Amino acid sequence: MSEHHASAKPASASAKPASAKSAATAQAIVELGAAHYRRARILPRLLPASTLAASNDQIVRDLQNELRKVRARAGHWSYDLNRHISLLQALRAESVSAQQAKGVGS
Repeated sequence: MSEHHASAKPASASAKPASAKSAATAQAIVELGAAHYRRARILPRLLPASTLAASNDQIVRDLQNELRKVRARAGHWSYDLNRHISLLQALRAESVSAQQAKGVGS
């Protein structure tokens, strides 16, 4: 009986647990979306029109607040995974844009 257990394949040291693979995939989706982000097309779908003319820092804060609201709904029937991903992508792209603007202005 012990021979059966001894013949089992050892787990690969490079194999990631399913949750790590999922996290890596999610991160790749956010990075890819951020790379293809276009403010004029995406931002009006995520934030009220009144914030669209705001500064980069204000847009980042508004996206962070909106993301908090979406995360609070996680598990509720009204939770929207696509909106969550879109907010993450926009936040990533807008954060980079705000950092670049600060670097250029300094």
